[in-house]
Amino acid sequence: MNWKKWTVILVGALFMIGNLYLIYKKDSEIKRLSHVNTWTTVKEQNLVESKTDEGLITPVEEEYIYYEENTGDFGSFLVKEGDQVEDNTPILELSSVNIDAAISQKELEISKLEDEIDALEDNIDSLDDLLRDIERSTTEENESSNTIMANSLEIEIYEKELQLSRLEAELDQQEEQLASIDDSLSSLTINSSITGTVKEVRHDLNNPIVTIASNELQVEATLTEKEHPAIEEGMKVYITSPLQKDRMEGTITSISTLPKVEPKEKKETQYTYTIQMNEQPGFPIPFGSHVDLKIVTNVISNALTISTKGIKEKGAKSYIYVIMSNGAIERRQIETGLQLNHVKEIKANATKDEKVVLTATTLKHNTKLYTSLNVKQLEKQAFKKLGKKESLKLAVKGFVTQ
Repeated sequence: MNWKKWTVILVGALFMIGNLYLIYKKDSEIKRLSHVNTWTTVKEQNLVESKTDEGLITPVEEEYIYYEENTGDFGSFLVKEGDQVEDNTPILELSSVNIDAAISQKELEISKLEDEIDALEDNIDSLDDLLRDIERSTTEENESSNTIMANSLEIEIYEKELQLSRLEAELDQQEEQLASIDDSLSSLTINSSITGTVKEVRHDLNNPIVTIASNELQVEATLTEKEHPAIEEGMKVYITSPLQKDRMEGTITSISTLPKVEPKEKKETQYTYTIQMNEQPGFPIPFGSHVDLKIVTNVISNALTISTKGIKEKGAKSYIYVIMSNGAIERRQIETGLQLNHVKEIKANATKDEKVVLTATTLKHNTKLYTSLNVKQLEKQAFKKLGKKESLKLAVKGFVTQ
């Protein structure tokens, strides 16, 4: 056995003998020491409070195409379900059959109304002339009879004017319908106004006969009435899909105040909220796909934190035991904040990198501390840089120094 091994054994033996002597010595200082087993440091980090949820991939918008009979007879669909369409892609074709007949019918109705209006205006003019003649020919002898005739004419004129107003309104309506039919002649196809996927085609011609879902995706999710106050528009959301490797980011853009379904007594009401994706996925994700959500509800930047094991509670007060530079332990009251898992925010009375006791034999304010020797660290490499004399000198010094 060489001198290095003997040195390790000698140092270990002297340390144990010395500690036993100090412990059992009457009025020993070690009885007034705290043996610190483990400690940690005050760290600075960002605390992110979040909640998890699940959602569904949905299109940002849907376009509904309707068929109106007065625009022309239905011709044929130009797309089928699942087709990808661009803005202004033809969706369905109309037939011009009977449109000319519809135009002729409208023109006939308009001409009839115009004739009725002209006749009614002439009648009103004649009644106005008669009323003026009566007013001019009125004397003291015929005043009573003329007044009765004048009142009767005024009532008749008023009724004719009301009838005229109704006919003019009907004429305006017929002219608008004619203009609509004329427009249909120049547009015998109906085009899409968005880029997306044809979601539904109704061959029974029940409106809407075509539904187009946009290719731009969003996420819809549900929350309860208890969760509603905790969610706000503008909150950041991390979106995870089993169909995409990379995590996506989004923002809550709307929160419904209307119930998702009809509320019922003794049953928690549900609401919907929408998440807009910051960037669209790199490849199509099917509508209705499930995704996992992590909603960031609170962020505290550059917070001072410590393991909850280092915080001692007494009533409503919180304390930490700080290892001071002079080798003493200081009991310090702190103000705590947000707790995430096993980490808690310190809002006051602590600084970054301060050492805090986690476990010790005793914890008292202003006591000295000592720690255990880790014999495993006394390996050959620890003495290679020291000569024989230096190694022995340090061992003896550690034993006799108190």
